[in-house]
Amino acid sequence: MSPKKKKKKLEENIELTAELIARVKRDPVAFARIFCKFYPHWYQVKILRDMSKNIAIRMGRQMGKTAATAIKALWYAFTRPEASTPQEQVTIVIIAPSQRQSKIMYNQIRSYIHANPILEASVIKSTQQTIKLDNNSVIYNFPVGDSAEKVRGFSINLLIVDEAAFIKQRIFTAILPSLAGTNGSLILIGTPASRTGLFYQAFYPGKDGSGVKLRFSTHWYPYSDALDVQRVDKNGVPLFDKDGNPITQLSRDWIEYQYTSMSKGEFAQEFEAKFVDESLGYFTREDLIANVEDYSMEHVHDGESVYAMGVDFAKYHDSYVALVIKRDINGITRVVYTLEARNRNYSETVPLTIKIAKRFRCRYVFCDSTGVGEPNAEIIEKELKGISIVKSVNMSSLQKQIDMYSNLQRMFGEGVLKIPASNRELISQLSLVMRTITPSGRVKIEAAEGQHDDFCFDGSTKVQTTNGYIDISKIKKGDIVLTSSGHKKVINTSEREINELVYRVKVKGRPTFTCTKNHPFKTVDGDFDIIDNLQYLRKDFIKLNERRFIDLAEIQYDEGKHGSSKIIVNEDTISYMNGRLTTLPRYIQLDYDFGFIIGAYLAEGSIGAHDIQFTLNKTDDPLIEIIKEKFKNVFGCELSYIEHDNNSCNLYKSSLILRKLFKTLIPGISSSKRIHPLLFSNKDFLRGLIEAYYKGDGCIINNGRGFSVSTNSLNLAYQITDILNLFGIYGNIHTSHRKGKSMNLHEHKYTHNHNLHQIRISGSWYVNKFIDLFWNEYEHISDNKFHYCKEKWYDDFVLIPFKKNEIEYIGSVYNLYIDDVNEFSIGSATVHNCDALALACMMTVNNPNPPKTLATSVKSVFSKKTHRHTATTPQRRRQQTPYRQVAVFDERGRIIGTRTEQR
Repeated sequence: MSPKKKKKKLEENIELTAELIARVKRDPVAFARIFCKFYPHWYQVKILRDMSKNIAIRMGRQMGKTAATAIKALWYAFTRPEASTPQEQVTIVIIAPSQRQSKIMYNQIRSYIHANPILEASVIKSTQQTIKLDNNSVIYNFPVGDSAEKVRGFSINLLIVDEAAFIKQRIFTAILPSLAGTNGSLILIGTPASRTGLFYQAFYPGKDGSGVKLRFSTHWYPYSDALDVQRVDKNGVPLFDKDGNPITQLSRDWIEYQYTSMSKGEFAQEFEAKFVDESLGYFTREDLIANVEDYSMEHVHDGESVYAMGVDFAKYHDSYVALVIKRDINGITRVVYTLEARNRNYSETVPLTIKIAKRFRCRYVFCDSTGVGEPNAEIIEKELKGISIVKSVNMSSLQKQIDMYSNLQRMFGEGVLKIPASNRELISQLSLVMRTITPSGRVKIEAAEGQHDDFCFDGSTKVQTTNGYIDISKIKKGDIVLTSSGHKKVINTSEREINELVYRVKVKGRPTFTCTKNHPFKTVDGDFDIIDNLQYLRKDFIKLNERRFIDLAEIQYDEGKHGSSKIIVNEDTISYMNGRLTTLPRYIQLDYDFGFIIGAYLAEGSIGAHDIQFTLNKTDDPLIEIIKEKFKNVFGCELSYIEHDNNSCNLYKSSLILRKLFKTLIPGISSSKRIHPLLFSNKDFLRGLIEAYYKGDGCIINNGRGFSVSTNSLNLAYQITDILNLFGIYGNIHTSHRKGKSMNLHEHKYTHNHNLHQIRISGSWYVNKFIDLFWNEYEHISDNKFHYCKEKWYDDFVLIPFKKNEIEYIGSVYNLYIDDVNEFSIGSATVHNCDALALACMMTVNNPNPPKTLATSVKSVFSKKTHRHTATTPQRRRQQTPYRQVAVFDERGRIIGTRTEQR
């Protein structure tokens, strides 16, 4: 059938008068009722008739925000004048964080179109992502995720952002310019999340200091606005239930159930449409304190209560933790026993688990098998046959974690789970368990892969890696970072945006860093605690490797790059043939002499096209002779010497093998120079490195009361202070900005500006120690202004004093997940790998790194038949406890609190 005949037939069936067309074009509410058979509620009418350029809408769940916005988008497309040129084409783009979310509104638009023959006849193209009407209006839908690539290049007349609270700021930065050419409109809709981002700024402009220039017309409708709104059918007839009661958009019974089954923060976000702090604590402090009781811990079964046990085996470097709870005849559950053991393998912890379970005659034993597997649980089940029901729990399921934590939270709220007053740290550690919100609106307790952590650092925080100190924002999955157990691989990275009060931490002689208030730092006894409870930050020393020599044959050379070059490797020598033969020892000992050469190169060395060279002052005769002597001792060849007119001289050696060696061991240019991890071998080598480095670039400061050395590389400055720490010396880093020399590059003149980093050693304690180790010819030190050692030194780490200030921080924060261990090293401290900590929901006697099995144990006791039954329905909740929480409504239908009543 031709388009003309089809249109004629439609006009015969539906009378389109000029008055009706004008009314529909003027009023989207009339369009909704006449063309879409959609009868909007009063708050949806306000949204549809709002003709502001930019609109922000936040509403509670199931109130109809998506339907209203879909009608508005379809009305906008259908009522535009027909475009005769591509420049006049009207483009509407719907975006959302995920594919599923972006299709919800888009599919509603398609359903409205297919339900009306006039709308359906206007469609000339319809796909899963595109609807094109005969007036050349086009509607697109795209999921954006972490990238805005799909939307780049469009000139957009109307941009609709669904679940706007979960769109990252960089996505908005990339998309909003698409509205500039058309002077287009922007509609943001969704449920609120954290107090950050464009969605929050639309409702509270200027509160976060962002200075957003967009002005929004805002709509905020909580759940209470839908309690008295009656639903209607497609003909506009009000709906009633079988008892004759009106069917409302939201029922009070359903709201009451949601309120009693969710945390206050979840309910405030999901149904009251309030912005909540993204790092809101999962358990309220009031609930925790209300459940503290003064009772004694137990060691045996009391003869009448039901006992359950949770076990976290962890890995060798983590802590094994066992926790026992009991439920008495009155239905009250108490934590009665905890045990923590560090550095235990499975051959020790499995028998220990069996012993504890038999002692308490535990009815249930739940073993955390995440990353461990089933073997441990199978062994324990065999030994406890007839005594306990043994089950393994894999925490990889997000829903399983949510169910467990929700059940634990409910028990605290109902007052049926008690905490021993003797374990004071338990309260503070439970308060560290955080709730976060996924883009789909779900609550997340543990940071899943690719998602953010609950404790984080700002992007400029330096992390110690094999490539030097790198900003945490630039760390990638697979990078190697330093821990107190050596170098470990980064399993995952995370990023999130926050708007909250954080700590700006200033460490003596080190650059400041910013961290969230609840981030745990390593303490003197190897445990972890939040920064509020610390006076010192622990910085673990570099773990020296066992390497005693470097094999030059292992270095990757560019054969054939320089003409007829050729590498010849013998058992004891290596040669590079390029016109003439240069032979060097194949094995270079990592001893004091080689360390001295490396230190001199760090201070005065550089790489030429075919050689290495040291540039010194001609007056440095002693140092020149020492370098020449030690170079010959190490490489078996002599350095050439050349003088210049400007009172400088060069020591150099033409050898492409040496050039490649020094380029490998000391990579980077002046501002990024660093020491390769291979060189952290032994203290004898490092002593030579520090001695030569300070003799080359060092000076005496403070009238003989200290030493200083300067470098343009912050990486190198950090590494030098790390080496000094190994010798019990603390070096302060002072950074200043200086203007470099002007130079021409690609026909443009520019000035290279860079920071100057000074490593200073001051205080008689450190200066005397430095003189004894590295500066033997220095004979005088003033006794004036004697400084005591403020740092505390141990065999493997140093404790450093710090200061902190509370500031408001808006922006991205980052964290890492490290393989095999729960920590990593930043420039000034050893910190916790918080993905592991976020799993926790209980605290042991001595270790604030709680395992995740308390919720498992608690939940198992209250299960009617087996631990597999989750309390997800009101009927099952009634089977579990004799009490329930009931919502209390005010006269307007809003929840104002709860009361506890017997079932």
